[in-house]
Amino acid sequence: MDITNWNDLKMVPMLDQVSRKSFSSKNITVARVALGRGSTVPAHRHPNEQMTIVLRGKVVFTGETEVKTASAGDIVHTPSDAYHAVSALEDSIVLDIFSPARSDWNE
Repeated sequence: MDITNWNDLKMVPMLDQVSRKSFSSKNITVARVALGRGSTVPAHRHPNEQMTIVLRGKVVFTGETEVKTASAGDIVHTPSDAYHAVSALEDSIVLDIFSPARSDWNE
């Protein structure tokens, strides 16, 4: 069993007003993502199944056929290979959990 503190992880800029701290094991990546009000993560897809827990703020998830708004306390499931985009209606913090681990996020 290992313990890692968020404060010890490096903040990685992703996009304008979007940054993350992430930690991976062999099978799972956990990321704490900060999104500034008005920021957008462009539409994309990845092979990882994703669970997003909104810790603070309000974000809009756009899929191929639907748009959903999630607020603090909501959990959003994005299946693997699903098209999705995210935009922040206010300053927000989300916890993303990916399986399998994000091999493209090796810092």
